[in-house]
Amino acid sequence: MVPFSRIDEKMGREGTLVPCEWILLQRKSSEASMSDMEEGEDTNARRQKLLRKKLAEMQRMQEAEAQLRSVLRTAMEPEAYERLMNVRISSPELYMQVARVIVTMYSNKQLAAKVKDKELQELLARLTAKHEGTIDIKRK
Repeated sequence: MVPFSRIDEKMGREGTLVPCEWILLQRKSSEASMSDMEEGEDTNARRQKLLRKKLAEMQRMQEAEAQLRSVLRTAMEPEAYERLMNVRISSPELYMQVARVIVTMYSNKQLAAKVKDKELQELLARLTAKHEGTIDIKRK
């Protein structure tokens, strides 16, 4: 048989019989919920800190991208710049390769004039050219 206890007046149900184990469980769960709330606050703080870091990183990346585009815009003619932005959409890796080459040449003052669309097409062709080897089959 389960032992019963009277709930005191503080709980608002004077005279109601309740199993002692239930009262102990309620006390333990309220203590656990307090520690869970503290852990939850720690988790929320960590989550917010991580979100702030990610946001700061994204802002740095956007600023770097804006700076890169500014340099490209000054180093290239409008048609070539537009073509490069189309390449950026279709192939981000190729865009970064071409952008690095153009920015390096521009910063080292190796460009005599702005990059023309035809020159960009040639550069893209050189970077995307696949070197296919030949296979010789000799029959006996």
